[in-house]
Amino acid sequence: MVVDTFAFPGAIPVDYSMAGRCCVVLDVLRATTCMTTALAHGAQRILPVAEVEEALALRAAAEEPVLLCGERGAVRISGFDAGNSPLEFTEEAVRGRTLVMTTTNGTRAILAASGAARILIGCMRNAQATAQRALEAGLPVTLLCAGTAGRYSMEDVLAAGAILAAMGAEADDLGQTARILWEQHKTDPIPLLRHTRHTQRLIALGMEDDVQFCMEPSVTDTVPEYRDGAVKLPGNP
Repeated sequence: MVVDTFAFPGAIPVDYSMAGRCCVVLDVLRATTCMTTALAHGAQRILPVAEVEEALALRAAAEEPVLLCGERGAVRISGFDAGNSPLEFTEEAVRGRTLVMTTTNGTRAILAASGAARILIGCMRNAQATAQRALEAGLPVTLLCAGTAGRYSMEDVLAAGAILAAMGAEADDLGQTARILWEQHKTDPIPLLRHTRHTQRLIALGMEDDVQFCMEPSVTDTVPEYRDGAVKLPGNP
């Protein structure tokens, strides 16, 4: 099995089909890390949407109180309950709650994978567990990086490399590059990321703690899935 890897949704060829595949979506800084953290801390489910207006409409239509989460340009959207920092998604804040989330890159990447048979939510923090879950799916695997504003983003590709290394699977050219990059920097990837535009922006906004948290490798076994329009844990209705 050769794992396909895409640097951002726009890099998927028009004739490429997700049908019958297990797709792992990666937005390490920070949407998929937030989702993994929120569900690990007891959130019930997360409804990812592309646009702010969709998020507001879902909250207005909800029969239960929901937590409205999201960012544009890495900054919390005005009027939302939370932004896109995984440090916000504590057990006290999210346990038992439904979250509605829209982000610049991550929620759009999840929606771009909607034709896949299985959609796993991956990040650096659950890389080992995600690799195991992808292998257990018994399907061809696609790693879909969210990227940043339609461009390659180093942290997503590093996480793809960590997952590929754990899978021990064959990979396409980008996947092989990702795995080499991970093997070279796995002991401490932060110095490499300090040269990247997205990390530099987060640090300039005072979010260096987010970067440190998001880049901790394989510290949780929580691997959310996207199904029936929601990100949730396996077994959750």
